[in-house]
Amino acid sequence: MSLLAASLVPAVLRPLAAGVPAPEDVKPGWLYAVVFFALCGATVLLWLSMRKQLGKIRVGTSTDSTDSTDSTDSTDDAPRQEPPAS
Repeated sequence: MSLLAASLVPAVLRPLAAGVPAPEDVKPGWLYAVVFFALCGATVLLWLSMRKQLGKIRVGTSTDSTDSTDSTDSTDDAPRQEPPAS
């Protein structure tokens, strides 16, 4: 198996290496610069949006925030309804 791979790899890679352009011929171009900066701008906008959404989250200090009110402050005598269990 290794003899077959050793003879097959150079036969496949040699023609591929012949088609590689010279380093001075390779240039990034304006299109790729625009794409790069557009991706950077989109990343910044997404980060700002995430920061805004995370800023809306409020974490309570008590473990049960629904029962933290005093029962003597209540003016209505109606019993509280629990949300349906899902």
